[in-house]
Amino acid sequence: MSTLVTTNKTSNQVTISFPINEFRSDEIDEIVSLVKVALIARKSKMTAEEAEAISEEIKASWWEKNKDRILQMIEKNG
Repeated sequence: MSTLVTTNKTSNQVTISFPINEFRSDEIDEIVSLVKVALIARKSKMTAEEAEAISEEIKASWWEKNKDRILQMIEKNG
């Protein structure tokens, strides 16, 4: 199995890439939204605990929507 996620870091930017066929369009939108929320939260007056709670809600929701597909991929690729 090839590497699914790669990163490239420069002095002022990080690029994350993955094969587009590994995710549906709505899943890619969700991933981008997670990053955007994290950036907004860092600039807000939100406490770390509040941000963590929101993050956990988002992750739980994502996992419920995607767990069957992920587990099938793991099973298939061993």
